[in-house]
Amino acid sequence: MSPLHLVHFSPTQTTARVLQAIARGMAQSATELDIAHQIDLAREFAQQEVVVVGVPVYGGRVPALAVQRLAHLRGNGTPAVAVVVYGNRAYEDALLELQQLLTAQGFEVMAAAAFIGEHSFSTPELPIAEHRPDAADLAKAAAFGQAIAQRLAAGININHPLALPGNRPYKERSPSSRIVPQTDAALCGGCMSCVDSCPTGAISPTDPCATDADLCIRCAACIKGCPSGARAITHTGMLDFIRTLQQNCQTRREPECFV
Repeated sequence: MSPLHLVHFSPTQTTARVLQAIARGMAQSATELDIAHQIDLAREFAQQEVVVVGVPVYGGRVPALAVQRLAHLRGNGTPAVAVVVYGNRAYEDALLELQQLLTAQGFEVMAAAAFIGEHSFSTPELPIAEHRPDAADLAKAAAFGQAIAQRLAAGININHPLALPGNRPYKERSPSSRIVPQTDAALCGGCMSCVDSCPTGAISPTDPCATDADLCIRCAACIKGCPSGARAITHTGMLDFIRTLQQNCQTRREPECFV
């Protein structure tokens, strides 16, 4: 069996869970490369290896920081699987963007999928795709992995790029916001879980109540990982946006897989 690698940008570990389920479906152990937190990113993959790459969707695109970090990876005709995970709204151009990014870096994209994960802004009060990927999603991820394994066993002959939804030029990225999660100092226990979970180093290790707005990408890993519930989005305008998002994203969307 070809060595299998899972490469994910997954600050909240939602995308990582989908990739791990795909690997289980392939009935194969895998090494994991966490490009959200790993500093030494330069990596080259051989033709006989298989790489599953997963990223969340931010505003219909691959996150800009994920694009920067994926640029350090190189394939040599290496079979690859492109996976995006979105919060039940829409994945728009993200899957096509990831496919074309990987192709430009020497990978042969043989399969792709869009899965649904709990939205970064989801809260118990305003749930958006809460608890997803759920058992049904993970079963579909495993079935997708089985289909990939069967395709690999039959031999790969990619004469034409996989036809995926999306547009190019890609959707324009939303302007950067300086709105960041706030910390209730009375609840903060100083455990530094927020510092460890932040993929950009936006939270000060000497003052975990301070967040650098220029570095924060609003992935909400610090919020979801805080054991005391000290961190939250409190900006009125942002909360109004989340309420609108929650109202518009109640219809359950299902994974889409392409092999």
